[in-house]
Amino acid sequence: MIFSRKKSKKQHKYSQIVYKLSDFDQELLGKFMDSEYSSEGVFGFELLKTPSKVESSVVSPSFIRLDLPPSSLSPYNYSTQSSCYEIELENPSFLPLYSQSPVNLLGELSNVEINNGSMFVQVLFSEHKGKWREKLIDQYEHYLQGNENPSSITGVRSMQTKFLQLIDKVGDFDLAKSHIEEVEEKILQPNYRMEIRFLIESTEEQQIIHSVREIFAKMNFFNEIVLYKVKDSQKFEEDMYNRQFAPFSKQIFYSESEIYSLLLSKVEQKASASSVIAESSTPEPTKTVSNDNLTYLLPEIKSAPREIDTSISKSLEKTLQGLGITKSKLKIESFEQGATLQKITMVIPKDTNYMKVEKQLKNIQANLGNEAISMEIGDKPSTINFYVPCDNREVIYLRSLLESEQYQEFMNEAVLPFIIGQDTVGNPLFADLQKLVHILVAGTTGSGKSVFINNIITSLILAKSPQEMIMYLIDPKQVELQVYEGIPHVKDVITDMDKAAITLNSLVKEMERRYSKFADVGVRDIAGYNKKSNNPLPYIITIIDEFADIMCTHPQVESVIQRLGQKARASGIHLIIATQRPSVDVITGVVKSNLPSTFCLRLKTSTDYRTVFGKGIPYNLLGNGDGVAAIEGHHKEFERFQAPVISLIDDEVTAMLDSLKEQLGSSDVEGMEICEPESNLDRLKRIIANTNENRVTHLQKEMKIRSEDVQGLMVELAEEGWVEKKGRSYVITATEDELNKWKD
Repeated sequence: MIFSRKKSKKQHKYSQIVYKLSDFDQELLGKFMDSEYSSEGVFGFELLKTPSKVESSVVSPSFIRLDLPPSSLSPYNYSTQSSCYEIELENPSFLPLYSQSPVNLLGELSNVEINNGSMFVQVLFSEHKGKWREKLIDQYEHYLQGNENPSSITGVRSMQTKFLQLIDKVGDFDLAKSHIEEVEEKILQPNYRMEIRFLIESTEEQQIIHSVREIFAKMNFFNEIVLYKVKDSQKFEEDMYNRQFAPFSKQIFYSESEIYSLLLSKVEQKASASSVIAESSTPEPTKTVSNDNLTYLLPEIKSAPREIDTSISKSLEKTLQGLGITKSKLKIESFEQGATLQKITMVIPKDTNYMKVEKQLKNIQANLGNEAISMEIGDKPSTINFYVPCDNREVIYLRSLLESEQYQEFMNEAVLPFIIGQDTVGNPLFADLQKLVHILVAGTTGSGKSVFINNIITSLILAKSPQEMIMYLIDPKQVELQVYEGIPHVKDVITDMDKAAITLNSLVKEMERRYSKFADVGVRDIAGYNKKSNNPLPYIITIIDEFADIMCTHPQVESVIQRLGQKARASGIHLIIATQRPSVDVITGVVKSNLPSTFCLRLKTSTDYRTVFGKGIPYNLLGNGDGVAAIEGHHKEFERFQAPVISLIDDEVTAMLDSLKEQLGSSDVEGMEICEPESNLDRLKRIIANTNENRVTHLQKEMKIRSEDVQGLMVELAEEGWVEKKGRSYVITATEDELNKWKD
């Protein structure tokens, strides 16, 4: 095959950079694997082996920069007539490879004996995104039912199952299989799309292939890697040259542990993840919590057990038959009950389908006299989940979740843990703010938004000492967050919007100051810095209770949110922004894109939900803490939850906080330096330096002030020599050194 330099018809979303590779280890691999953007770009490694040399490189997407020299290694540089090989899995990819013993693929390939010719190897991988886990679970369920080789295509898989059911019925075979722990571990891990390609040009081709297959055989377990010769060499050439995936690999899954075991010579054990919405991936320094085990200060009220009312199934069956949706008798898979909802899992009757039922949802609600009934695709194949509000809702108390064994385990792993509540069937839900980065909380009056914010604040205060975490609370309404004044973690409760804008700008300055400290020590983030420093930095949490107020008075804070959203995570600065008015002028596209995770309580209209999520939600929220979460990277698009309360009695909450202040005492940890507000002239200089923009109309949009004011500022810049007016426009005349002073 002759390699050409033709361009791919399909362009990458992100460009790639190729670096020389001298030392390959877990830290280098982890820079991509642990990145929050590991599903966006393509990462990989390339190796050239000849009788006289071994040369290797690492391929990285442009948004992950490595401190390595550039490499010119490329497929077409040396190969003219080569045999093409690629890998795939022998069995369905939910079945795992052996990942307990590192293989060190690149090292092993470097040692393959080649006396003439050459071997070029390309390894590419990227984290799967979307609803891939549901697909693997569905395949696994069919496997457990007796389908030895369940297809990745839903329709084919259904036909296979029907055929097996027929065989089982005729021959009375026992086809069911036992659960396999290793399969379930693989499905629960992050999974990756991976391709490994070989170009071999040698008279010893068969011996080389035999050696490569022996390397892959070390991974044989429930599955095995198969090396096969490629027939479509033209498409292979294009994909390899452009370092892009072939379509077939979209349906193949490799777990995180399989990737690490295949590529590394030594794998350090990673912390195990809890079964919660978000897992922490950043190591935390040894805790110095001085407020340990203070949950006893919270009110404790135990709820009486409730019986599950199964009579709704008869009403549901009668309704579906009366509406002509089905003539069959309903098969109810399960009844489960949470604090707010009863979950009824129904097998889809053979004479209907999900879409037909979904289209009739309004009629179902009308027939049952409850517009809050909702439905979604079931957790098991061919099922529907119906959610019916409980007649008597159970109150969940924060203390019970804080003292739960699951949360205690989660606290040991998470950096900034907080309580979300319970899911629809009563399972506890927790999250790590360090992992979620920044969050948006939306909810109208009476939805439980303020209670949810109080849960987050209380959870964090009880989990971390003032030496580890400090807070700035912005409270435009002057009634919600004032109760936390006096708690040593809380450095300020801000009610004036001018001061709030100054505080947000000071966060940006603090972020830049911290990055300078990291550079001096030679670390990338706050966790690394705190491990090396004798004066560890506290995490900074800033909570804005009503974002609409500050956006109305200081619309320029949108750009501050953008800067913090893009860069603040590694510096240990996190934002929690709440609003009861999620209109497009408040939750703008810029704001929403920098708040990757959302917790939404009840809103007034469907338009509000679309503003928050970009689409409607499949639920009718009931208020009083009934909410839905959309977590970036979570396997479910929406996770419905019921938030807990500290107490239903305000005086008990006040008494708890007073006791907490007394127990915690005072703290000598200093807050960040509050900077003087940035002048409009300085803001304009910064915008010009970062964007190279000189058009007044565009600068006015960035500044969010009147055009006349921008014109006046441009005159001042002209007097300073920053710009020069030519005709009706301006030309930037500031020196490069002057511009660099103002760049972020």
